[in-house]
Amino acid sequence: MNNNKYIILGGGGSAGFCIEQISNGLNSKYITEDDKFRYYTIMQNIEAIYIDPELPKETNLDYPIIDNLKDYSEYIFIPAVLYPSIKEKHCKLAEQNGLIPCKPIIHPHVQIPKSVTIGDGTIISEFTVIQQNVKIGKYFFSSPLTSISHDSIIGKYCTRKG
Repeated sequence: MNNNKYIILGGGGSAGFCIEQISNGLNSKYITEDDKFRYYTIMQNIEAIYIDPELPKETNLDYPIIDNLKDYSEYIFIPAVLYPSIKEKHCKLAEQNGLIPCKPIIHPHVQIPKSVTIGDGTIISEFTVIQQNVKIGKYFFSSPLTSISHDSIIGKYCTRKG
């Protein structure tokens, strides 16, 4: 079982941004001890970056690049892809190969009201404002300076840019 090992889906700027989010969380005085441990575990256990076989195998990140997920069953994946159609393709491929979506990665300065539900594989960036009674589906990505109004429903694979 490899459920402490991580694969990042996508090698572009979003992958670097996700790693930066986790790193920023580790250095924040606002993070809970549980989240600090979880973020530390993620940073220590990123095994590789999955890049679509149809795209150039380039990244500025210092991790091995893979283009096949078959050998990574039960690894946890972090969907670092902005474009919803590509994100959907990669997430479905990861799930078909037995990978597990990460628990939501939320910048520690973002306050989440108790009435908000957030799906797995979600990344919430710093300076995001989320109001009451919001439902966020799996694999959502918010860029910094994003606002989500009360009573909003956000579906799977969505990206919100501020």
